[in-house]
Amino acid sequence: MDGLNILEIKKVSKSFIGIDALKQVDLTIRHGETLALLGENGAGKSTLIKIILGVEQASSGDVWFDGNLKNYSSPNDAYKDGISAMFQETSLVPQLTVLQNVFLGAEILKFFGQLDEETMLQRFENTCKDMGLQLDPHALVESLSAANQKLIEIVKALTKKSRFIVMDEPTDSLSPADTERLLNIIQNLKSQNVGVLYISHKLEEVFKVADRITVLRDGQNVSTVDTSKCTIAEVITSMVGESVETNVIEKDEIISNLPLLKLSKLSVGETLNEISLEVCPGEVVGMTGLIGSGKTKLAKTLFGLSHYDAGELVFNGKDYKPENPKDAIKEGVYLAPEDRKTQGLYLDFEIYKNITITNLPDFLGVYGLIQSKEITASEQLLSSMSFRGGTPTKRVRKLSGGNQQKIVVSKWLHRQPKLLILDEPTKGMDVKARQEIMNIVRKLAKNDCAVLYLTSDFNEAKQVSDRVLLLHEGRLVGEVEPTESVENMMQLIFNSETVEKS
Repeated sequence: MDGLNILEIKKVSKSFIGIDALKQVDLTIRHGETLALLGENGAGKSTLIKIILGVEQASSGDVWFDGNLKNYSSPNDAYKDGISAMFQETSLVPQLTVLQNVFLGAEILKFFGQLDEETMLQRFENTCKDMGLQLDPHALVESLSAANQKLIEIVKALTKKSRFIVMDEPTDSLSPADTERLLNIIQNLKSQNVGVLYISHKLEEVFKVADRITVLRDGQNVSTVDTSKCTIAEVITSMVGESVETNVIEKDEIISNLPLLKLSKLSVGETLNEISLEVCPGEVVGMTGLIGSGKTKLAKTLFGLSHYDAGELVFNGKDYKPENPKDAIKEGVYLAPEDRKTQGLYLDFEIYKNITITNLPDFLGVYGLIQSKEITASEQLLSSMSFRGGTPTKRVRKLSGGNQQKIVVSKWLHRQPKLLILDEPTKGMDVKARQEIMNIVRKLAKNDCAVLYLTSDFNEAKQVSDRVLLLHEGRLVGEVEPTESVENMMQLIFNSETVEKS
């Protein structure tokens, strides 16, 4: 193996029940290099990561790490060699504290096996300081937002002082400021000779941080190029095998100027403070902000999962105060939640059951549910979404994160929503799938649906929305046109902080 390379994959293949997930894949990462691994959902990225970490073993081929042939039988074996990973879905234990999660399985001990909490706390605080973060080490993880849990995953990997780190969608749910902070940290890792395998669907980030890009398609190598010698459009074409337009979303005139949803000085505990907004039929209103802005609390309140303390909420011309999701659904208000695995899906159910469960009476016959009718309806709906995750009888747990997210969105579409609330609807999706979801959202608006589109991705909010609301620490601090730059949007938020503190 080349001494310049910290990791080398040679002709690795992996089959599952006769199906090839990887076919003769080659990949090299040098000491102090960040290599981006790109590809559509189902391209084989996750399988390759699992082989590197010892979660799965290759059917054939070799894995070399730091000059030695390896065949890790578990992630613990890889960790002992100095390999850490941050997965797209967090691996945290909700009932433990932040500090306990960071050192879980890698606890620092004193003599006689006692925990050295002082050393662990010091190392945790040093890592947070290097990242510019303020996290309570004693807080329970279950009390934290999904975005803050993602930050803990990052701290967990960096605290181990690994020589090689796999980062799978590390900036999902992070604000632009926190994303920039992480990218700077990765640049610092290069100076420490740490190798990074970076997986992300956010190509703008990839071009900021990666030295080279390797593209997989259908389990095979397509290309490996220097980032400085290619364009985003060229990479997208390599990923999907065709040119994909990612900037143009067709927008129509708003159908009505009479608001379907109207909030007046709505307050929820200490999370939301006097929120006033309107959403009209046929309109996509984007809402974005930094971590802790309160957008998820707003989504849950509108769907009856949280109750507001003050203010007025009017929907379809009537006072609206849902006590539970059943009340919201009766009115035609539906939510696709941020945490798809625990709140949006029945992972051990088949795809068609996840889709039809929101409207079972439509599929009832004399002797109960008509399975063939459910499957046919699901096939038609999935076809309209360009779903490529398998047949409707496949279990949702076996789908990629992006395809799972499509199910979360699609299960409401056959109910013809009046108001659809989408909280991080493209989380974990590849560039083509993101575009498809945004096109679906615009089609819904064209058919008289009002959409509240909540996302931590400022560019995505600009791309899909008719107008964009800026939420910061529970307050609306601005409304901008989609043509506004991200820099100006961030400036509005930071200026609001200055005003509040003065």
